[in-house]
Amino acid sequence: MRRLAAISPAEALACVAELPSDDVRTRSVAAIAQDWVERDATGAVAAVAGFRDSAVGREFHLRVVEQLARTRPSRALSLVKSLSAREESLELLAEVFREWARTDPRMATARLFELERGAERSELLADVLATWARQDMSNAVRAVIVVTENDGRSQALRGVVRRLGEGSNAKDGLQLSAAFVRAVMLRAGMGMEEQERLGVAVAGLDELGAMDPDSLARFFDAIPPGYDRAVLAKRLVADASEKSPERAAVYALRFASGTERITAIRRASSGLVRENERAALAWIDTMSSAEDRAAAIQAVLFEISDLALAQEWLRGRMGQADADVAIQAFVLRSAREDAPLAASWARQIGDATLRYFAIEAVARAWLQVNRPALEAWLARTDLPEARVNRLLAR
Repeated sequence: MRRLAAISPAEALACVAELPSDDVRTRSVAAIAQDWVERDATGAVAAVAGFRDSAVGREFHLRVVEQLARTRPSRALSLVKSLSAREESLELLAEVFREWARTDPRMATARLFELERGAERSELLADVLATWARQDMSNAVRAVIVVTENDGRSQALRGVVRRLGEGSNAKDGLQLSAAFVRAVMLRAGMGMEEQERLGVAVAGLDELGAMDPDSLARFFDAIPPGYDRAVLAKRLVADASEKSPERAAVYALRFASGTERITAIRRASSGLVRENERAALAWIDTMSSAEDRAAAIQAVLFEISDLALAQEWLRGRMGQADADVAIQAFVLRSAREDAPLAASWARQIGDATLRYFAIEAVARAWLQVNRPALEAWLARTDLPEARVNRLLAR
């Protein structure tokens, strides 16, 4: 077969198609393509069109592109763009740009922007920039900031972080991912305002956390100079809550601190309850801090839509230290659509201050719906007469 390939590679390919073993066919096509491109690249490229309608032809196409990409990447790109069907193009383009990035990542990045904007280009850009980062972190960071200005810096950074973390050595890949985000955060100027830089960094950190929360924790243990841990955690929770409420919940408890912690917990709780109300309620029970639980209880119960589920959860919480906070939150929520239900719970609050606040909330909701029923109910509560009169005078 090797002798025939040297004399007539086209005939050799036709013979290869008759071989019974897929593995042997694949290796034979690769050898023919390599030899043909080395001896006559123009002839190999011209032959591609004539062999496209078979499995061997498609394999030959891929191998010619692969060989060209190593020595003549610009020509390989032209071949893909001229001959490839759309469903084949991504695999072939990935091969071209993967090889190109190893030898000239700057040019590979520039030529990528000749492609139509979209998900395919974003994926290829992430591949190229990740390859570049492994060779030259500083210039790859500069490229992310400069060339992606109109292509979505946050999306680009997410892609690079993901690609670096997916390397064959997971530990080293994750360290590279974290180092890349850190380098972006420390890169001053270059047209990025402070808030935009923070937003881009948070996108990269969320991608790191999605791959490995422990790597993100190590990052938070050594925040780059000039960044506030609490503010960074708050932004991270806000960003993640739109994409993965479960991840946002982990971030809120693990990284948020100080005055921003309660805000982060409430934000994460809101995301969780919108996605899975039962899971949001269960999350509350995982918290050891009373302050954390109170923040989550208020956020979850104030937004929950399944009032029956909420009541079931409340009944299991009666007698616990945070029962009054939970009941008050439920009363404020249920009063908007079922004042009598809210009224039945309001009187069970033990703390007078919380109870009176809840009773008044019920009264304001009920007043416009059924004043006589409200007056009869208020007479059975212990709300001070002056406050009752003030409510009914409205």
